[in-house]
Amino acid sequence: MAHAAEARTLRIADTIKVKKDERQIERYRNTQHRASNLDRNLSRGKLHKGDLDRMIDDLKNVVEHNTLQSQDRDALVNDLRDLRARD
Repeated sequence: MAHAAEARTLRIADTIKVKKDERQIERYRNTQHRASNLDRNLSRGKLHKGDLDRMIDDLKNVVEHNTLQSQDRDALVNDLRDLRARD
């Protein structure tokens, strides 16, 4: 019985990890998509404040909720600060 409970616990833990990983990937993709669209519009001379705000929010979600190495988190926090200063 102990082995069955342990196996069930491991399966639940794996499921939680996969869902967490999927959410992290989704946050990365959202940020990349918005940044790409923002860059494309900027290259055409168009800046929509709402697009910039949404991209900043997506990047903030990555910083706040994704597992990152400290130097990556620091770089993104600096990027957020720079983006807000230009906002």
